[in-house]
Amino acid sequence: SLFASDHQPAKAVANAVSEVKEVAAYVTTRSGGHGARPRHHGPGPGRHGSGGRLPPRPAGVSRYNDYDSFAEVYNRHWGGFADRVIEPLDRLGLARLQRGDHVIDVCCGTGQLAASLTARGLRVTGFDGSEEMLRLARDNAPDATFIVADVRRFRLESRAQMAISTFDSLNHILDLTDLEQAFRCVAEALEPGGRFIFDLNMDEGFRARWHGDFVIDEDPELVIARSAYDEEQRLGTVDLVLMRRDGDTWRRRDLRLSQRAYTADEVEFALQNAGFADVESFDASDVVEGWQPGRGFFVADRPG
Repeated sequence: SLFASDHQPAKAVANAVSEVKEVAAYVTTRSGGHGARPRHHGPGPGRHGSGGRLPPRPAGVSRYNDYDSFAEVYNRHWGGFADRVIEPLDRLGLARLQRGDHVIDVCCGTGQLAASLTARGLRVTGFDGSEEMLRLARDNAPDATFIVADVRRFRLESRAQMAISTFDSLNHILDLTDLEQAFRCVAEALEPGGRFIFDLNMDEGFRARWHGDFVIDEDPELVIARSAYDEEQRLGTVDLVLMRRDGDTWRRRDLRLSQRAYTADEVEFALQNAGFADVESFDASDVVEGWQPGRGFFVADRPG
């Protein structure tokens, strides 16, 4: 998550669109005003229009391709969430595992959580739809196994004692039917009695934190981000402008990421339909002191 996380990302936070415009002017100034301006490869940051609705996706383009261009930035600035999430995971069941137990890291991103799990002596299989994310994950967690897979269609050869998905990865599934299918695949990958623990951004978190702008300025990289939440559609969007200096040239990439807000009832019903039992949900603020409300943790067991 970029905006509903419980900590601020690195460096400056800009709270007005005007500040983002000032940053664009700053880049031009820093580049000498001519000959080294940022190159434009698509629409600028002001692409939300009314309500922040998604533009049509080009035919034949997998949504996972989007995350390849974001992987390096994510790895540097958001991978640290794995350090914070260990405590709530332990309280919800991770601590019961023994050395050698098998854990599936669902939508593992750049592998920081997998690294923490392998450091405990756990066998970890991580999967993600982004090949570039996994390239970085293999560097961050060399003792884990990583595969490219779609969470809605994956199958593993050996079953696991636990599956984990963190940092609201499953909010990126925008359709409830697809979310239930993902849950079904996770259930099939667990041993009887296995546990699935995951977090989601909830409506309260989107309303509280998915708005405004921020900037990360760490030469030679500049990230400009703007988030919005459509309460009627329950859709959060973030537009990212990623700029990187290459000598005298600024190279620019534009990216939109989206998340769906599901209700706890929708999630629990989908888990039960997928074959899970003993489904429970908790607000993060009730699991660990100091976490902001609006992030839900869910625990579900595959019947033994």
